[in-house]
Amino acid sequence: MTFKKDRKSLSLAPIKGLFILLAVSTMVGQEKIDEADLNMKETGCKGEMIEKASKNGIRSLSLMELFRYYREIKKCPDKKAGKAIKKANDNRQLKEDAENYKGFTGWTSSCAYCAIAFFVFSLFQ
Repeated sequence: MTFKKDRKSLSLAPIKGLFILLAVSTMVGQEKIDEADLNMKETGCKGEMIEKASKNGIRSLSLMELFRYYREIKKCPDKKAGKAIKKANDNRQLKEDAENYKGFTGWTSSCAYCAIAFFVFSLFQ
């Protein structure tokens, strides 16, 4: 089986165009990230998602906002303050969850505990 070298089939123009598009989009994305980093350094640990989580709790954040929240915490210039903010928000959310959800009390929780214990016991036998 022989292949004929055809200029149309060996054209690298689409590949070059794709490479240029990828390079330009990466540069533009990097500029946006650099601007966000600069804003974070100027404002300290006062990101948009940090403020939203502090006001409304971590559960109020969507999945994408949650990723941005953890990224803002990680990008915080003062690492101790970032960890303190994260710990305070986590503790506040745990207390709020414990107050709002008292579902594992009573007869149904006893049945659930027994079922879980039986399941775990059967795994190890």
